[in-house]
Amino acid sequence: MKLQGTMDIKADREQVFAFLTDPDKVGGCLPKVESIRRLPDGRFEALAKVGKGFLSASFKLDCAFTELDEPNRAAIRATGKAKGSAVDGTARMTLRDLPSGGTAVDWTADVTVSGLVARVGTSRLESAADRMITQTFKCVRRNLKA
Repeated sequence: MKLQGTMDIKADREQVFAFLTDPDKVGGCLPKVESIRRLPDGRFEALAKVGKGFLSASFKLDCAFTELDEPNRAAIRATGKAKGSAVDGTARMTLRDLPSGGTAVDWTADVTVSGLVARVGTSRLESAADRMITQTFKCVRRNLKA
């Protein structure tokens, strides 16, 4: 599943970059993420519940930044497993100043889901991902206004 988009945030690029690359801060904005745990080697683990009802799964995700070019771009890789399902993904973001002030975040994600969760169908997964991304950026905007 390939996803991409652009989100405008009324904050300077340094603030946006710092927030989006801090697992504790951005983790609080990610729907379905129940906990974030930093590891001594710079990686972090996230526990996330995905799906609804009997088609839900709790994923333990191993996450690591693969690129950090402050305050311009970053990339992250996450892999995880749940009972009968697996996820493997990468996400990239590029930040740029907006002429009217604020920051544009151009992002892409390439995610592969397999197993039981994948059986709900690509269109449903993409729709759910779009909703979660929208919720995430709304939360980021609120936090950066404060």
